[in-house]
Amino acid sequence: MTRSSIKGPYVDPYLWNEIFKKKKGLVKKFRKDETLRKNKSSRRILVKVLKIRSRGSVIFPALINRSFGVYNGLRFLRVTIKKSMVGHKFGEFAFTRRKHVYKSKRKGKKK
Repeated sequence: MTRSSIKGPYVDPYLWNEIFKKKKGLVKKFRKDETLRKNKSSRRILVKVLKIRSRGSVIFPALINRSFGVYNGLRFLRVTIKKSMVGHKFGEFAFTRRKHVYKSKRKGKKK
């Protein structure tokens, strides 16, 4: 069953507060989840990856071009939000199961 349209889309309160902080001029905390990304002009840009565990939160337009670490039960998978992802949930882009891969047979014989 889908969520009631009267309630609107679900967004985790932690995620909502991180995106729309009320206070301006907060001291930026550098954590290990912040990474450096190289730009085409060989400048380095600091990209903050926000770690979230709420896989059921809906992606809304204010999140476009931001990076998130979505928890899949084992580790945080990096997801960068694009226009086509709006309206979907975070859990759809962080798979919880691994693909099954068959082992290939060895061609040479072992001595």
